[in-house]
Amino acid sequence: MAARPSDQPITTLALRGICKTYTLDAIFQLLDAACGAQRTYNFVHLPKRGGQQHGGLVIVNFADPGSCRSCLEKLLKMREDGVFTGVKSIAPSYIQGFAENLAYYSVLVTEGMAGEPPMVFERGRWLQNIMPVIQQFVTPELMVWASEQVKALYGMGTSQSTQKDREPHLQDLQDLQDLKQLGGRNPTLRELERIQMLLPESRSVDSSDFLIFSL
Repeated sequence: MAARPSDQPITTLALRGICKTYTLDAIFQLLDAACGAQRTYNFVHLPKRGGQQHGGLVIVNFADPGSCRSCLEKLLKMREDGVFTGVKSIAPSYIQGFAENLAYYSVLVTEGMAGEPPMVFERGRWLQNIMPVIQQFVTPELMVWASEQVKALYGMGTSQSTQKDREPHLQDLQDLQDLKQLGGRNPTLRELERIQMLLPESRSVDSSDFLIFSL
């Protein structure tokens, strides 16, 4: 699993374990209360399935590290003060950067794994058509990098991968052990069957290929 360089600026936050009763409007009101009326974020992704408004996760990228840091501090302070209680975790996201998150989503699209598309903002204004933005910022090199992240996070190769590329590496195993220390667990047999149903084109899966985290 390719790790994010320690000196890479942090511009992307992940809000996890969001209460299902929170509406999209409530989530954006929370972000705007912490980030200010100017909306310093430029990327908001709320992955969801079926008829849900959101899947309990929001990925937010900011225009610069300072805006990200300021919003993180305000969100944590608001939660500490009891302004809201429906978000379990607020921390830097695994995928950092505006273009990087667009590339990651693009790879999920090519794999047939993408859900709801992200929302992209320019100077606070929502751009309903994100394809020109993707074409502008996502390079072939970023697509290769994003493919590696999808492979690492989902325990599978992308459609262009060879069987050799799909074999686990020692570093991947070490990363899995590190993640286990953060509360991850291997799936049960029933959960593993469900994973196989969701990823029908992947290789035969093993419980050691995946970790499950509770939101």
